[in-house]
Parts: sequence; structure tokens; C-alpha cells
Amino acid sequence: MQPYFFRQCPANHLVHTIQPGETLYHIAQYYHVPLASIYQSNPGIDAYYLSVGQQICIPSMSPSGGTDFMGTFQAMQNDINALKAESTVQQSAEKNYGTSNQTTRVLKVTNQEIQFEAAPVTFQGNYSGHYTMGNSYPYYSDASMGGKRSITVKDNFGIWHMFAFQDPSASFRQQK
Repeated sequence: MQPYFFRQCPANHLVHTIQPGETLYHIAQYYHVPLASIYQSNPGIDAYYLSVGQQICIPSMSPSGGTDFMGTFQAMQNDINALKAESTVQQSAEKNYGTSNQTTRVLKVTNQEIQFEAAPVTFQGNYSGHYTMGNSYPYYSDASMGGKRSITVKDNFGIWHMFAFQDPSASFRQQK
């Protein structure tokens, strides 16, 4: 596994790590900043050649420089990173699944459910903000006896989530 190097950004900026399927346009929408400000904060960036894992600076739009959305978001991401570092479950998931080169696209995400391209079912739960519709995410697929399956999918914050389901095609085969 490669070590992570964190980019230093100017004050009132947030470091964002490019995830699979992201575009600068979607990142600007997500952070509620003008696309031009992202270009200005990242001289030489080429929107057509973004790499997964590449880090960019996202400017804060607060003219006062006080606590704002970006500062709150950065504090939340710092908390998430600290919890990931302390979580043996997340460390184990990263060790087991972190090198997966498979990706699954999010077909639907609402306050009630989420659906991935890699699974034939819709999962209940509010995953808005964790996943972005249309984006692709690293995942790992697992199977056990009796048609029970699971997919483990990394979210926008680098957290692995496991989604278990009964494979409908396996149930159908068993009934014949």
C-alpha cells in the first residue's frame, strides 16, 4: 500500500482528495464554490487529467475568514480521519479491500435508500452525502452459502460500508 502525502493548502482552504468519477464541476457544486476559484487555487490543474488520489485545494468563500462551512467541513473530516485511524474495523477493511481495482457506480441515492450498479437490490438507509449519484466508488464483493452476498463500498470520506443482501437469482435457483 502506498503512503499518503497530504498537500499543504493556504489558510481558508480545504484539501480535497479526488475520488473515482469526480469532476471539478461536481467538486465545485459539492463545496458551493465557483469553479473559477478552484482553478485559481490550483494553478496548472487540468480538468481533463485528474487522478484518483490527487489532492487539490478548495477555497473557503467566507469573506470574514471566520468559522464557516469550509472550516466546519475540515473539522469534520479531521474527526473522521482520527476515527478511521483508531477503528480496527476500518483498518481491517482498508487492508482487505483498499487495493480493489473494482468500482461500482451509484445508480440512486436518497434520504431513504441507495442502489449500486454492483448489486441487484436497493439498500435502505440515508447515505446522502456519503455517496454521490452517478459517481463510481471502489468496492469489494463477497459471497457465502445460500445466496447471501455483500458488497463493501468506500464512501466520499474514505469510510468502508458493508451492504449485505440475498441474491435474488440464487433464491430463484434454489426454489427450482
